[in-house]
Amino acid sequence: MNFLLHFAQDSPRFLPIHSILIGLLTTDYYVISMGILSIGNILSNLVIKLFFKKLYDLLGVKTLPILGLGERPPSDYMPDKVGCLDNYAGEAKLFGMPSGHAQSAWFFYSFGMLYLFDKIGKNQECSSWVIITLLLMTAIAIFISYSRVYKNYHTTQQVILGGIIGFGMGVAGYILTKYIIDGTLSIKTLRKMIKIV
Repeated sequence: MNFLLHFAQDSPRFLPIHSILIGLLTTDYYVISMGILSIGNILSNLVIKLFFKKLYDLLGVKTLPILGLGERPPSDYMPDKVGCLDNYAGEAKLFGMPSGHAQSAWFFYSFGMLYLFDKIGKNQECSSWVIITLLLMTAIAIFISYSRVYKNYHTTQQVILGGIIGFGMGVAGYILTKYIIDGTLSIKTLRKMIKIV
């Protein structure tokens, strides 16, 4: 179990690098794009956390209806150092709303899911490796999200909001990538993708 918890802890660090390397090795521009956009997703989490911190501070509250606790739950958790970004990101990393790990996990899930569904749509077949990959991606995203609450690093609301933001950014990132790479994005293509989902 410890190995899996460490995997969940380190996933935002290695998933972008892994995606870019695999994309370069296979010359798959979608996978390269996923890796590059995921770095933007991680940096956006710091900006979103600063926004929520300012909102909570401005309102002078520690909790908000529906969103719940803004700060991390009381625990011994101390975020890892990220080098030069610590001067800018230190305050954001100590704030819990929204969970950056959940945001990253669900970003990869939604981008990857749309990528696979698009491949299925082009090939008109759903092979067993696609089903296994989708199940594995789902399990990883759920496990990473669960581990944040289990280890008391985030509240359930922080993880859910991080997941929603990450999922949305993954969908937007995929649509942008499809438009840039294929130049074929249209309402008809979007409807086809939605029918597969």
